[in-house]
Amino acid sequence: MKRDCVWWGFQDVSYVEHYEKIIDWYWKKIAPKGLSLKLLTNKSSVEQKMVEKQYARRKMKFWSDAKQFTASTWVCGDYVIMIVTNQQPHYLVEIYDATFAHNMREVFKGLWKKVR
Repeated sequence: MKRDCVWWGFQDVSYVEHYEKIIDWYWKKIAPKGLSLKLLTNKSSVEQKMVEKQYARRKMKFWSDAKQFTASTWVCGDYVIMIVTNQQPHYLVEIYDATFAHNMREVFKGLWKKVR
């Protein structure tokens, strides 16, 4: 939260397919006040269902140039988190690197501005 109150990145919709209950729990129960999420995703009926739940701080943009993300990448403070959920076993890689996180955040901010 001290770097940026926004989690940036992109999301493979398979994350929502497998972990919708966790997303609901997080945004209803424990998400810190002031935190928001801005992710790019490929359009799917699964993610559209999540958008309709109207979590005000969970913002998604559908990026038509991205035919199919095969993993999710999030920038959270000084961490870059990569999650693979479109194959078994699911796995997560977390990298703690303030410089890498800063640069990835700048990339995602720029993409966010350009995607309509």
